[in-house]
Amino acid sequence: MSTVEIVITLVITILTASCGILGVMLQRKTERIKIVETQLSERKSKAYADLAGLFYGILKTIKQKKAIDETETQNLLYHLKKEILIYGSDDVFRRLNNWLCSTGTENANTQMINFMELLLSLRRDIYNNHTSITKEEVLTHIMQNEDEAKSLLKVWSEK
Repeated sequence: MSTVEIVITLVITILTASCGILGVMLQRKTERIKIVETQLSERKSKAYADLAGLFYGILKTIKQKKAIDETETQNLLYHLKKEILIYGSDDVFRRLNNWLCSTGTENANTQMINFMELLLSLRRDIYNNHTSITKEEVLTHIMQNEDEAKSLLKVWSEK
């Protein structure tokens, strides 16, 4: 075997080994990214479910005509605000702020509309914008009255 053949064989061997090593490194990096994305998705989904749970818990307490434990509710809300700041999408974060700001100053209809938009934003984020649920359907779900939901949407769209 000549020197040229030995050099070519050596170069091919080095290139093949380098490609194999790079392939393994790329595969490990991809696996780490998938693990981080899965963990992020799980934390985000839990925060979103807990936020919806907070709302439905308050709604249940009101319907049962029981007193709301304001300290516990406030603590949970602060925890969820932190979780959504860290893990939530930009749209969910903004819609949460809109809803929270409306709870102190605006009427109940505006609060309900803002919360409905927050819930829709949660769904869009979780399902990668693949949701066909409408504002009216969410309001009907919350209010349990289709006519009231339509009426509220009509009032809201006139503003």
